[in-house]
Amino acid sequence: MLPAPLTKLNVAAVSGTGAEITWTTRAECFVNSFVVQRAADTTAWQTVSTVAAGVATNAYRVVDAQPLPGLSYYRLRVRRPDGSFDNTAPLLVQDNSVSREALQIFPNPVTGSRLQFLFTSPSEGSLSLFIYDAVGRRYEPQGITSRAGTNTLSINIEALRPGWYVLRWRDDAGNSGATNFVKLGN
Repeated sequence: MLPAPLTKLNVAAVSGTGAEITWTTRAECFVNSFVVQRAADTTAWQTVSTVAAGVATNAYRVVDAQPLPGLSYYRLRVRRPDGSFDNTAPLLVQDNSVSREALQIFPNPVTGSRLQFLFTSPSEGSLSLFIYDAVGRRYEPQGITSRAGTNTLSINIEALRPGWYVLRWRDDAGNSGATNFVKLGN
């Protein structure tokens, strides 16, 4: 449910442009402004833009020209005249400019206690892995060593309950990305 006076909120990745956040309102009394924020994990929010309320068409648009790589979350905060805020639920968006083929999980859905994946690395180094659940909670980060070329790797996911997850990765060269996986019960 959207906080009043919002009637619609949408976030989408637009090729060559970035992340586009659009929303519409009605009867904007008791609203000073709107704050667009983004985060990698729904906890460390960064302000992208602040927009004054009162547009005649009641339709707003903000473009994040430098979105976070891979998956990220966006939310809209409605600022009231007394300085308080009402937040929307976070919306997930995938930056498609990141190469999704660099890390491929197999099999997906995953059964058992090991998450297996292929990782193509331009050089030898370390790979940082971060797992998030469907509501954005981050699990214990893991590090693994990779060689130049295609690597067959695995990590322990025994502690994860059955469900939908996002595996975000970052290598020593600064490349990063994300891919989804489903863990089934044993």
